[in-house]
Amino acid sequence: MILGIDEVGRGSVAGPLSVGFCLLDAGLPLNCYHCSQEQWEGFFKDYIEVLKIVRDSKQVREKSREEIVDKFEKKFDHIVISSSPQLIDKYGIGVVLSHILWLGVLFYKQKYPDLRVLADGKIKIIRSQNKLLLNLILLENKLQFDLTKYFELDLFDSQQLVLKDEYWAFSMDIERVVKGDDRFLCIALASIFAKVYRDNLMKKLSQEFLEYGWEVNKGYATKKHLQAIVNNPDNIHLRRSFLKKYI
Repeated sequence: MILGIDEVGRGSVAGPLSVGFCLLDAGLPLNCYHCSQEQWEGFFKDYIEVLKIVRDSKQVREKSREEIVDKFEKKFDHIVISSSPQLIDKYGIGVVLSHILWLGVLFYKQKYPDLRVLADGKIKIIRSQNKLLLNLILLENKLQFDLTKYFELDLFDSQQLVLKDEYWAFSMDIERVVKGDDRFLCIALASIFAKVYRDNLMKKLSQEFLEYGWEVNKGYATKKHLQAIVNNPDNIHLRRSFLKKYI
């Protein structure tokens, strides 16, 4: 089995960071259709027209992304793990991303020990992890893990936890691919699943907070969005740490 990983919302000033994880059978085409059409002969005849457009989510139209999710959300095993702006502000986005990555890989490694993992870009896992942060991410995403067995027991009561060697090895096994979301099917699908999930959440939030235009900007720092934040700075969905360079 192959697990693809990609994040969305990293540069946003509002809303969550969301990381997509998509699992594919190793016997399926590894590359996206536009990269290697010859790999696709005999596969997905009923879905080929939709799969032809799968690539980096930023290069796929919103309507097409939604069509891809509708077609494949039940066909391909996937999860999306997110983090609130509060966790990003407190711990830093790199640290939060590392913790989400490890939890997502763990989720699938428990089922498939020989799992091959492909991640877009330079996402990394850090060996020293924060006990409270891990539990808060699990709580926010309604996930349940018994974390005690994954860390050195003599350090488990401290704030910073050290991964046992076998679980630290997860990060050694991850293949990090620059622009992998536009090359590999599993990463591209992970990107699209995460993008659609996060966009839908921002659209839902926009109905409650009309002034920010989140249904359009999805939380990114457009000129109009930043002006709305200046006028309405008190909102739990804003990333305070990101706004310092704008306001």
